[in-house]
Amino acid sequence: MSAELSEIQLGTRAQELHKKIIQAKKFLNLSYLGLGKLLSIMKTTGDFRRVLGEELGMKRNAWNLYLAQPEISIAPSTARGLILIYEKWIKELGFKEERVQLVDRRKLQALLPVVDEKNAEDWLIEAENLSRNDLFLKLKQEGKEPMTCQHEWEKIPTFRCKLCHEVIHYDPSNQKTKV
Repeated sequence: MSAELSEIQLGTRAQELHKKIIQAKKFLNLSYLGLGKLLSIMKTTGDFRRVLGEELGMKRNAWNLYLAQPEISIAPSTARGLILIYEKWIKELGFKEERVQLVDRRKLQALLPVVDEKNAEDWLIEAENLSRNDLFLKLKQEGKEPMTCQHEWEKIPTFRCKLCHEVIHYDPSNQKTKV
């Protein structure tokens, strides 16, 4: 009997953990959606230039400099994806944040090239119900590729340590000069 009780307790614990993981994932998705909204506003308004200050804010790569700040530390490709998700699904297609937050952000991002006003509801239902792999497979079967980053490269000078290979974006021999 105690072995059964132990199995019941283990099953209960597993289900409780499962529910908590789902809740945490929803919170994470909401955070990503909210972050995409904030990044969109920051970039659109140009307020990131004010945060960086006069010297850095005027540089051509100021957005990337903003994202690279230690307290922000978001890869430009990640920021771009979060912004695109928010702008497409919420602003353009008009879905409620409460619904979109339930869907994995990589699924939402993969659908960006194929979703439009006519098919958005159908694709969102697919994204809600299919695993990431199954959704990607469905896209491929329909002759569509899940979104991969369309890298927007810019040339920036860097310096790399010959010993430890650390990369920095300023000339270490001239501490006053920022590249």
